[in-house]
Amino acid sequence: MARKGQDNLRVPSSEEAREYGAKGGKASGEARAKKKTIGNILKQWSNFAVSDKQAEQLKKMGFSDDDLVNSTLVAVKLIQKIQNGDLKAMEMYVKLTGQDPETEAKIAKTKQETRLVKAEEQRIQNEFGDNREVEDLAGLADMLKGDDEE
Repeated sequence: MARKGQDNLRVPSSEEAREYGAKGGKASGEARAKKKTIGNILKQWSNFAVSDKQAEQLKKMGFSDDDLVNSTLVAVKLIQKIQNGDLKAMEMYVKLTGQDPETEAKIAKTKQETRLVKAEEQRIQNEFGDNREVEDLAGLADMLKGDDEE
């Protein structure tokens, strides 16, 4: 008799695997659609006008009538949390303003790799000449290969 949980270790048949994959794909699609809908709702909400009380507070801070929307209110609340020492708010600020060290490191690494590739391309071009010479050599190699086959 199989012990409890051993059925999970069984390799599914190709038909079962296809069925599980289809279920997972449908669930994933539904989750993406739901996430997209929520994102769209939040984007619309960010442009909605704030309440009269909130508008008065924002005006006292010096915001114009055009800025009396939810996105301004969110930014002000984030700044207030940062001023109160909220570390999560600080992390969010760093990410939202593009100052995330991880992101900056990835960008710097990509730029460095691009410079290295360009330098290598230049080295090869200096060594072998321009592309026409390389193509001529490749054509000559193909021609010689054809002679060997006859």
